[in-house]
Amino acid sequence: MRRIMLVTLALSTPSLLSACHKDTPSGTASSASASTNTAAVQPSGAASAHTDGTEAVGENVASPASFGLPEPPQVAPGPIRVKGYPDNVRNGMNDPADWAGFTKDGAEFGYCATAGAKDPVTEICNTVDRKSKLVTRTNENRAQQHDNKLAEDLKKWRDASGLTELKPTSPTVQKPPALTGNWPFTDIVVEVLVAGSTATKKGDMTPAVVKLGGAVGDEAPVHPFTLGSNPKPQAPPHFAVLNFFALSPGGKELGAVGHFNACEYCDSFDVKRWTVGSFAAGIYNDTGFRHHGKKEYAKAAEYFLKAVFADPAAKLPAYNLACAYARMKDPHTQSALKLAIARGGDATKKRAPKDADFDLVKNEPWFVELTK
Repeated sequence: MRRIMLVTLALSTPSLLSACHKDTPSGTASSASASTNTAAVQPSGAASAHTDGTEAVGENVASPASFGLPEPPQVAPGPIRVKGYPDNVRNGMNDPADWAGFTKDGAEFGYCATAGAKDPVTEICNTVDRKSKLVTRTNENRAQQHDNKLAEDLKKWRDASGLTELKPTSPTVQKPPALTGNWPFTDIVVEVLVAGSTATKKGDMTPAVVKLGGAVGDEAPVHPFTLGSNPKPQAPPHFAVLNFFALSPGGKELGAVGHFNACEYCDSFDVKRWTVGSFAAGIYNDTGFRHHGKKEYAKAAEYFLKAVFADPAAKLPAYNLACAYARMKDPHTQSALKLAIARGGDATKKRAPKDADFDLVKNEPWFVELTK
């Protein structure tokens, strides 16, 4: 039997840890948010989708080098490496995505799934474009009734879209294709980690989630990004798996589909897409944050600098780099803070004078001038 699901999508940017930026950060790049329910499916499950706001990063974004910052050591582009994916996806009580991926032109990323015990079964495809717009295609009309014309249109689009069909390898197992292709950040090994549902002190259960991140060189891995869905808090998902993970055509973006199951009629999905620079910047930034917390400021600055150059619009890495430099009274502190203000605006100007990381430079004329 196929399960019925409600599809809700929230478009946002995964957050990064910060060094001296104490509040919860909004993400590595500009983002947009929205939420919607598809009227063509019965309310019993959920899915969400996210984008890092790729379109907000334009050609006019100033490079870190133009602010006088030194370029980090370069690594040669090469094959992307990943641990923890692909893994077997069970296909029993739960119903994972049947199709997933980027469209041929890379404009949309998402999945298609069957959702319902009806005959004919409900089919739905949810994708997100580069401008954070949700696109939903289904074989049901607004009255939640099967529509032959919509079904025909959906099949034509799906078959021509470029999405990958995820065929079961056995009646109860599906194995998605490997993550392949080249990218510029070969010092990173991407890592996928599934965190199962656990009991809290209050006696309730946390939902199972999929965490994405990676390890830089010999560093321990960090996981800045989370895929999760909890449509029924009273019955949080106990099962989570990375249903699909791929580079876009041309290798400029990464896309991921997480699949979650709590019980019958409780399948859900979470979809995210990032520029490869935004994804790498999250890993570099969180690795730097760990060193910053240990007062290893030179090492922290090394990774913050990598993050700054990886993502041309990220706000937090630039601010964190200024924090680490300021702790050492590094001559590049002024350049880093200029870049942070250029990216973060008045909020950064107001915050920096209150931040203890800048105590050694707060009375410098250039600092007073930059933050006035």
